[in-house]
Amino acid sequence: MDIYQFFSCLTALPIKIDTIAEYLKDNGHADHIFFCEVDIDPDVIWAQLRAYREQGAYGAEKTIYEIQYSEHLTHEQKRLACCKELLHILDNDAEAAASQPEVETLIQQMAIPPQAGISLQASNDHWGVIRALLILVPRDSLSEFKKAYDAGEISEDEVAKATGIPVEYARVTLQDYWSELSQKIV
Repeated sequence: MDIYQFFSCLTALPIKIDTIAEYLKDNGHADHIFFCEVDIDPDVIWAQLRAYREQGAYGAEKTIYEIQYSEHLTHEQKRLACCKELLHILDNDAEAAASQPEVETLIQQMAIPPQAGISLQASNDHWGVIRALLILVPRDSLSEFKKAYDAGEISEDEVAKATGIPVEYARVTLQDYWSELSQKIV
């Protein structure tokens, strides 16, 4: 079972960021995951993932991830940014920006639409928000939200509050095209 299948059936909301981190650790993708609020300009970048390998006792190597997120984000934006970065732990080496010059190129390319000819790393980052929404707005919960929303019984704001994400992203998940789009990503 992959991470998207695991979270798709959850209905207890909002999904806790620590639950996602625990899943990644429990399934062998990370030994330690830390979160650090930093003074980053959110107009440039909301969050970034840093990976470290540490030689432990008796030669055992540990993989440590640090997610640095902007202190200037709303609580909902922080949740989305941290989830997106957590999912980058699953990226293969070709999809990740591994050096400072690659990170700088990635940041520059984030303002460019994917169809404009960006790098694999930038393309992967563009799709990262959609993958994060698949976790934070699980399929089974979304199914109920969508029925209620289409019937006029619930608003975008209420979905955003229940899931702990910014309303503009809740709005995206309630669109008719969301199901088809999300299936292309995972």
